[in-house]
Amino acid sequence: MPTSTFSVGLVALAGALTLTACGGSDAPSPGAAGATPPAASQDAGLDPAQCSDPGFLNAHKAFCEGHAPVLTGPATAPITLPDDIQVQIVSATSGAADPAIYDSDPTENTLATITTEITNRSNATFSFPAEKSSVRASLLYGVNRYKATGWAVSNGGASDLPGQLVAGTSAKMTSKFTLRKEGLDSVVFQFSPNGDTAADATFTDVQKLFR
Repeated sequence: MPTSTFSVGLVALAGALTLTACGGSDAPSPGAAGATPPAASQDAGLDPAQCSDPGFLNAHKAFCEGHAPVLTGPATAPITLPDDIQVQIVSATSGAADPAIYDSDPTENTLATITTEITNRSNATFSFPAEKSSVRASLLYGVNRYKATGWAVSNGGASDLPGQLVAGTSAKMTSKFTLRKEGLDSVVFQFSPNGDTAADATFTDVQKLFR
């Protein structure tokens, strides 16, 4: 009898050890051989500032959409474009439009004049487009954002901008628009120093600056 009892105890102990071994996790421990390392991000090393370049933007659309800079803000504050070009409204006035000069539409009886300062905050030289008509300025007004009529400015307009801005320098440009007086409660100004390569800076509530 003692021998039989001892044998049964050994069998029970062996079964318990077997169950304990089977109940352990079969997941590899951290750092165990065969574990797959995380894949390197394809965006590693990309510079969001390059998203202002059309070629880079086309090649990395998903990356640039995820790093889109804020290019819309109140007219009272400057906006910095992706290439560190700062745009700021330094003057905005409105008044009656002279129909003898601004005669494209008799219902557009208000003249808005906006002066913008462009400052190069980067360490590189910024080039204005050779064709100054590519310097883009537009005025939208009213709750439905009608487009105001833009007029050429003979003194201080786009044609008077320099060819470039070296680091730390700035230039000013004046734009003139005619619009209906009824839409002066909501005015938006959009500006790009180079419509071929740079995004638009969008200024809201420009009417708050009008004098």
